[in-house]
Amino acid sequence: LYMLWDMGLKVGHATRNIEECLRLSRTDITIRTSILEARFLWGERKLYDELLTRFDHEVVRTTGPEYVQAKLAERDERHAKAGESRYLVEPNVKDGK
Repeated sequence: LYMLWDMGLKVGHATRNIEECLRLSRTDITIRTSILEARFLWGERKLYDELLTRFDHEVVRTTGPEYVQAKLAERDERHAKAGESRYLVEPNVKDGK
């Protein structure tokens, strides 16, 4: 991470167990989005697979519509801050907008 930080990149990171990930993702949209976008890079593949399986069964399937509404509200808030014009909002490359 130090090399990325030295390059000026903003890299978020956290160390949590599966239970913490599941609990926090129910109330924090940023954590939930991070888990949805997670990619296996290195380590114990079985642990990563367990997180994704449990996340899908215990969080995504039970709160999907609420998450979509929260993300739409987040987008609307970004647009409102920019004067209601999508052309004044910086492109959100990460989210494809």
